[in-house]
Amino acid sequence: MKRLSLAIALSALTVPALAEHGVPEEYGYVGIHATQHWFDIGGHVANPDFDDTQLFGVQAGLRMNEALSLQLWLETGDLDFESSTQEADLDQLFATVRWHYHDNELLGFEPYTGFTVGRKRIELAGSSDAEATLAGPEMGLQRAISQRLVLDLGVRPTYSFDDERWDGQLYAGLNLVFGKTTVREQAEQVKEDTTAKAKQAVQAATAPLDSDGDGVIDANDQCPDTPAGAKVDENGCPMMLERSVSETLNVQFETGGAQVKESSMADIERIAKVMVEYPETSLVIEGHTDSVGNADFNRRLSQQRADAVKAVLVERFEINADRIDAVGKGEDEPVADNGTAEGRAKNRRVETEISASRTEMQQ
Repeated sequence: MKRLSLAIALSALTVPALAEHGVPEEYGYVGIHATQHWFDIGGHVANPDFDDTQLFGVQAGLRMNEALSLQLWLETGDLDFESSTQEADLDQLFATVRWHYHDNELLGFEPYTGFTVGRKRIELAGSSDAEATLAGPEMGLQRAISQRLVLDLGVRPTYSFDDERWDGQLYAGLNLVFGKTTVREQAEQVKEDTTAKAKQAVQAATAPLDSDGDGVIDANDQCPDTPAGAKVDENGCPMMLERSVSETLNVQFETGGAQVKESSMADIERIAKVMVEYPETSLVIEGHTDSVGNADFNRRLSQQRADAVKAVLVERFEINADRIDAVGKGEDEPVADNGTAEGRAKNRRVETEISASRTEMQQ
């Protein structure tokens, strides 16, 4: 047992070095450790003369960035005297600040240096406890050995201010990382993502080809150039409109003008959707006015408004202009009495009719 910590540290160094130490730049951790402790390494204090011992404990820390971390370290163990059978207990608590050299490697490990301060307490059987303040440097090496575990090896000489002596420590710790994954885990995740994407690419390359994306594979598609969004039959050809669709749109314009208000776009979009789903259709847009004003002016205004609706369908919803006819009817085809305000409001309208295309009707 006397050289347990030293054996752990030396055996860890025999693990093959990694191309990357794998320690992340920021993380929190908790862990366990074992320490080989040597008393009075300078041989300056004769009493008490403790034998070397092993200490075991826990630690917790926070890595703030690639260069700096803080750690608390608690350990305990039994003490034996070299010249008697008397026994004692040793407890030590350290607080450490470490400087890490993240971009450097030694045998596949990330090196670090640090400075530690702490307290020790020795409990002697049949005697009062002895306490002392400690401080000293430390240096060590770290590396990730699995997705969430970081191995920590180091040495720490500590000076005891109360009894004016130097003790020495060689420690080996194992830390469980949380908050951030190790670089190795990140690399494995990237590998998994790359593998998944490769599988998707292979599946896409080996899947039956559907060039126009209509849900019918090219081998069975009798209409391989179906426009996007069109409804198709089992042969991949655009479905025919069963009957003509007529609708009066509630299109609002500026007073006396032909600028379509944004509030009317939803109604026009509904017409555009039907045109996309049935690409073999044509559309007639009719503009109508009430009888107020000059008849020639009303005819021109109704034409302008029908043209404005057509322009929205072409420019905003990308409907082919050749599929649309815009006609201004003026005041010639009222649907209500122009003698009342309510009737005139109904007469100021835009009507649409979607039907099979001229080509289809000729066929």
